[in-house]
Amino acid sequence: MFNRLLCLIDIIINKIKRNYYKRIFLVQTGNLHVKNCKVYGRVNVLNCNISIKENITIFQNVTFFGDGEISIGNNVAIGQDCVLYASEEGGIRIGDDVMIAAHCYIIDCNHGTNLGVPICKQKNVVEKINIGNDVWIADGCTITKGSQLENGVVIGAKSLVNNIIEKNAIAVGIPARVIKKREA
Repeated sequence: MFNRLLCLIDIIINKIKRNYYKRIFLVQTGNLHVKNCKVYGRVNVLNCNISIKENITIFQNVTFFGDGEISIGNNVAIGQDCVLYASEEGGIRIGDDVMIAAHCYIIDCNHGTNLGVPICKQKNVVEKINIGNDVWIADGCTITKGSQLENGVVIGAKSLVNNIIEKNAIAVGIPARVIKKREA
């Protein structure tokens, strides 16, 4: 009986924590209008320029960073320990029905590399990232500046995307290359 009571208390505490983390996330990002959002753990909001639609799921320790716009569509899940970095001149757009697995890194800029100026003093090179609808980005992927993932794309685990991946393609590797197309 005591063990059942402990389990029930744990369920209640976890539900309260999820509701708290969700509310904090929605307040920090100014998205209080969103009705269906699930947040499973603390989310690091270091960029408040985030717009989200409905049915969003964010797992613990996701970090939103930078000062550029991050736009997230309907039915999107962002896995544990992901980092999304958007610069003011760039941004990240995520379409509808997108799944981003844990440990992914999405960044719209690189440091400048001109000789004669210390790296830390160079301007970033920035290009917007666009992730289409019905996209699956598997565990540990990196999506870099200027990447375009068209609708229906699947990116294999640990891949590095630094270019355009055409519609319904399955791409893997470093850098990601198309290995086949999705079939009906």
